[in-house]
Amino acid sequence: MARTSFGRIFSAGVQLMLFTLVLLVSDVFLHESWPDPRGLAVLVAGGGLVVWVQASLTDHLSGLMRWLGFVSIIVGVWLLVCLLGRAGWTGISPARGAYVLWAGTILAVAFRALAKARTEGTGAPQWTEEIRLVSFPVLALWLFRPFITSDFFGGSDGRWYGYAMIDALQQARAGVFPVLVGQSEFMSDGSINPIRLAPYYQDFGIGLDILTARALTPVAVQHLTVLVTAAFSGGICYMCLTALHPVRRWLAWVLSVLYVSVPAAGAFIYSQEMQMTFMTFAWLPVVMYGNARLLQREDFAGWIWLSTGLALVWLSHAPIGAWATLCTLGVQGLRLLTRDTQWTAWRRAGAGSLLFGGLTAFYFWPLAELSQTSSGGTGYVIGYILPLTVGLAAVIRHLATGRRSWLGLAVLATAGLWFMSRSHGRWLGTSVVLAAGVTTADMRWPAWRVRERLPEWSVAVLVLGGLLMLPFGLPVDEIPALAVVQGLFPASLQPVSGSGRGLADIQIGYGLWTVLLLGLIAVAIRPTWEGRLFGLMGLVLLAMSVPVPGLTHFLLGTVPDPLVDISSSTLWVRYIPLLAMVAVFLGFIGGAAWPVRSSRAMVGLALLAGLALGWSLRESEKFVRHGYRVINSAEEVSAFYRPENIRLYSFILRNLPASPYMTNGVVDYLLESRLLRAADPTMEARPPVDWTRTREVTFTTKVDDRTPGRLSLEPKLTLAPGERLLLRFEFFDKPYTGRLVCQGPNGFYREYFLPAAGFFAKSFGVAPERPKTIALWNTSDRPQPVELIFLCEELPADGSPFGDFAKVTMQPYTAEQLAVNTLGLIPYRARAHADEPMYLETPRAFIPGYSATVNGAYTPVTRSPNNRSMVKLPAGDNLVELRYTGTPALRLAFALSALCWCALLAVGIQAWCRQAATPT
Repeated sequence: MARTSFGRIFSAGVQLMLFTLVLLVSDVFLHESWPDPRGLAVLVAGGGLVVWVQASLTDHLSGLMRWLGFVSIIVGVWLLVCLLGRAGWTGISPARGAYVLWAGTILAVAFRALAKARTEGTGAPQWTEEIRLVSFPVLALWLFRPFITSDFFGGSDGRWYGYAMIDALQQARAGVFPVLVGQSEFMSDGSINPIRLAPYYQDFGIGLDILTARALTPVAVQHLTVLVTAAFSGGICYMCLTALHPVRRWLAWVLSVLYVSVPAAGAFIYSQEMQMTFMTFAWLPVVMYGNARLLQREDFAGWIWLSTGLALVWLSHAPIGAWATLCTLGVQGLRLLTRDTQWTAWRRAGAGSLLFGGLTAFYFWPLAELSQTSSGGTGYVIGYILPLTVGLAAVIRHLATGRRSWLGLAVLATAGLWFMSRSHGRWLGTSVVLAAGVTTADMRWPAWRVRERLPEWSVAVLVLGGLLMLPFGLPVDEIPALAVVQGLFPASLQPVSGSGRGLADIQIGYGLWTVLLLGLIAVAIRPTWEGRLFGLMGLVLLAMSVPVPGLTHFLLGTVPDPLVDISSSTLWVRYIPLLAMVAVFLGFIGGAAWPVRSSRAMVGLALLAGLALGWSLRESEKFVRHGYRVINSAEEVSAFYRPENIRLYSFILRNLPASPYMTNGVVDYLLESRLLRAADPTMEARPPVDWTRTREVTFTTKVDDRTPGRLSLEPKLTLAPGERLLLRFEFFDKPYTGRLVCQGPNGFYREYFLPAAGFFAKSFGVAPERPKTIALWNTSDRPQPVELIFLCEELPADGSPFGDFAKVTMQPYTAEQLAVNTLGLIPYRARAHADEPMYLETPRAFIPGYSATVNGAYTPVTRSPNNRSMVKLPAGDNLVELRYTGTPALRLAFALSALCWCALLAVGIQAWCRQAATPT
């Protein structure tokens, strides 16, 4: 009875702590301050009453009566909060109090149910499991506490991710789902990155926005994705580890905490601002669990976990998804080729692959329509990937069986590969010769025990074959990734730098390095099947992260070209999360296989774990300090939201044909709609602005004595509230090499490189064929001072002053005065008058799937000569509406993926209910 009372009291206390965390975080997000003490006291007391009564009802009632009692208590407390809120006593509104009460109590009750389900029938006390589970959200809030803010965080990349989230939420709140292209002011050019290339980030934010009753700003939702992902990372890692060995829960907890606090995670989200990469940390444990489960016992449930984890990682970030898939192919390929060779295992592997294809159909199937180079993919697969895969499989099967038929197949694959890649053909051919030699020697000297150590011998033959061909293969200067790894060594093995901003800070840290090495030693002494293969995977990733003469060169040089293309030259950044995950699982597998019977050993391990955790948390504080330094002020955030300060990024249109208008910088989308001639769409039918009410000024330069290359342009400008101004430059015959900067208070900033402001033909520049106009506008209710500065890189050689900068014609304009009056962006709506049939070119980059109506009648959407979406207009007044509905293939793929995810969810719920109903 005493234990029951203690457990109930402790459980209620833990749930109350969760409830309080929800309250505090929500108040900081909403009001950037701590909640009113009286309101906090009322809500915490009400939440405590609810969770206490719910625990009592669970013990004494069942079924519908339990839930009716639970709901009635919540409603009663809510009514109390409403009464006190109306009296002004709590300082909180009834609506917010009701939401926090419901959210906090439901989260607390769900947490208690999870802890109970995980300990029921195991003999383990529930309160210890609650300690371990509650530590992950607490740890996430502590390690990433700078993100508990609704202000923008970080620099240009953080700002871009913020814009992506704002655009996605604006579309979702307008009823658009799935979000397929950018549409709002923040992505008015119809961008697809990260919307189509990594949709998980936006979709996760949309889900959190719904769960928080759309009460948070988009930036707060963006930060909430980081906090929830961090909590998920630790909790999911812990549950995956304990699913392998349920007894070693404290070991799983220590390793999961190390995983959450790994320096790479902090470096990715704080200093490098890689939001998509950080999202993968929550789902990589599922990938590793699926691999480990299939090594422990070959069943289809393992393939379900593996396919689901891989799908989520791919949807989060394609480069890390590709590396996770490559590691999975290595592990599962060795298993299927050396141990589980029966047809049933291959059939399950095929079914798992089909499941993965169904879950990611919406991602992969229509991806070809976004890429110009997709047509060469089939030839590449047939000519390179297929013979390489067949050859490697044949080499391993020859080692396993000794049959010459496999050796012959490997020789044929080598011959086919030779014509596509000489270096890879040499590698495969050398490996074939070595495999033949090993099997021949194994017949003479059985002590080699090749058949008992097939995974190790297979990897050894392939690696040795690569090292032997290295002098005839890829030279070092052709592998940029190798130069990166060598350049970061040994800093990648040293403590995190004080600023936490270096590339070498993307590391697994001393804690996980220790776990990795101890895990390798443990599985070498007490080998298990999963330990051996995870050990091989860890050694390969280790050799790719720490430069080993020859070996690192070979491993990085044999990475397939498509993987290099999507990973960039910094391959190391992409597989570091996998190295951290492998270290955690390898350490757990090795530790679980090693029985600890001595109390001294337990004390020693606890001390080692404490040191590792302490060091890891200490290193994480460096990133936290950096995080607080880069939080923008509320005034800066307000400025970032203003349309005249929204930047577009050219790389977000990657995978699409480049538009000559593409730019990195601020663009007024009102000026991006153009009327083109029907007979010759390369020519504009009418200029966007009627240059009638103009005034001309000549900008002169004033030298800054402290910085000779900094030339201030006069006169200075001041934009009235709501004013829009178009500036047309007439340049003189001078060396315009430098940057033209337009800046002012409240975040106002423009930057144009001269003599050409971009790599594209129709970007601002000095040459006669380039456009000469830039737009300045002010949407605030205060005058906006604007200072023009030319940062000159090439002053006159004789030391004379630069003199006049340019003659500028200034034309005020409004949306209604333009040739195309843009009425809205979600969807795109515009009004235009055509004197004769002509084309309307929209700001949207062209991709298949757009549909349009002109005056209510459907009109085909075609690609303009500038690679933008355009529609044909008849003569007269026209009202145009443009939507992205997707191609039939895209809609079919979305339906297939949605069906697969719903079916997977239904299977999971059914399995959970069956497990809960099973008597213990």
